[in-house]
Amino acid sequence: NFGQYQDDFEIVIAGSNVYTTAPQPLPGFTGPVSLGNASINAPTADGTYMGVQTFPQTQPYDPSVCASACTEKSAYNLRHAANPSTARICNFFDAYILYKNGINGVFTCTYYTQAYGPKYATNFGQYDSEGDHYTIAHSYTYTVSS
Repeated sequence: NFGQYQDDFEIVIAGSNVYTTAPQPLPGFTGPVSLGNASINAPTADGTYMGVQTFPQTQPYDPSVCASACTEKSAYNLRHAANPSTARICNFFDAYILYKNGINGVFTCTYYTQAYGPKYATNFGQYDSEGDHYTIAHSYTYTVSS
């Protein structure tokens, strides 16, 4: 877009910037592992899924937010477990942008008790009952390293 004319008045674009940075390694985690436009689709019967968290559009893409939440989930579960050996520990997360009908991307984190490799990256999106199409982009996974 180079601008346009409206009557005798020229409208110009003075600046138009988009910044995309590749996710960086995070302390205490291995990764990132790129999944492209897919997210993890873990087996539901194994009980490793710990939940999904979406953020307001004001939250930029930042996997360190997921890492902090993953660590806090583990700490909370350890504090509240009758037996620490049975506490559900977050060991893995997938950070991605979730789009509704190709727009309005929201930063999203999905948490698991075990790590899954790229062969489980089979969720490329889906339609809801109202016909809205949800898609995934900029998907990266991290695994707890300690």
